[in-house]
Amino acid sequence: MLADLRKRLSVIQEAYVLTIPPPPVQGIGNAGGFKMMVQDHQGAGSRALEQATGALVAAAVGASDLGLPFQLLAFVVASAAGLGFVLPIARRHLKQPPVLRTGMAALVGRKAQVLEEVTEHGGRVRIGGEVWSARSYDETLVIPAGSAVDVMQIEGATALVYPRE
Repeated sequence: MLADLRKRLSVIQEAYVLTIPPPPVQGIGNAGGFKMMVQDHQGAGSRALEQATGALVAAAVGASDLGLPFQLLAFVVASAAGLGFVLPIARRHLKQPPVLRTGMAALVGRKAQVLEEVTEHGGRVRIGGEVWSARSYDETLVIPAGSAVDVMQIEGATALVYPRE
């Protein structure tokens, strides 16, 4: 069944379709449903995603030999679900303020200045107004003094840093 589904969905040239058998559930087996994710990699917007999702659902229904009326019904139901249910939830999540990071978590992603050469064994950097001990995030790199780096991680009182590009 998966091979037939892959073959039928491979005609959608704009999509990368991956079919994976579900994991078995004790007492039920592995015939318990599916999961579908659609991502917008071209910045086409939520309306285009809704249409693509509806078309993908209709194609999946068509792959099961249910005929055009069922494909149209599947497209309409999937599109309506996107408009009426999923889109308002997604918009509400987009409007939430970013999570406030405090303490050491607030340092991750910040710019730092190398004060003493940083290697896999140690060094010193200035993050904001504070001097921190540091190690290279990539153990093969030696970062010279004066370089700008990004804080990738904090381990105890040591910042793991990587050169800025």
